[in-house]
Amino acid sequence: MKLKSKGRPSMSKKPNNQKKKEEKKGTREEELERENELLRLENAYLKKLRAFRENPNAFHEKHKPRWHSNLGGFRLKDILFVMGIPEATYHYHVKNFNKYDPDTKLKELIAHLF
Repeated sequence: MKLKSKGRPSMSKKPNNQKKKEEKKGTREEELERENELLRLENAYLKKLRAFRENPNAFHEKHKPRWHSNLGGFRLKDILFVMGIPEATYHYHVKNFNKYDPDTKLKELIAHLF
């Protein structure tokens, strides 16, 4: 007597996703190179942040055009990862940066009161 499995049979036979995860890992050397790149990026970001805190006006004039491109050719995705900002949030703010804000007067009033 042969036992039959209960329930509906699966529609497709998908390969294991574990193989793909193992391929993504890469070698130990590649992992170390990636970690080294992120550490260099973090160091460059902290230097830019320190320069901004010391003199915000001079920093804005110097880095006005495309500030994220001034971080030594790092990928935007990596910069956002180091900064802890989701990519969708970044693109939302870039898109809405120059839009008119109807609450400008109200925000100025609140800032003046406090």
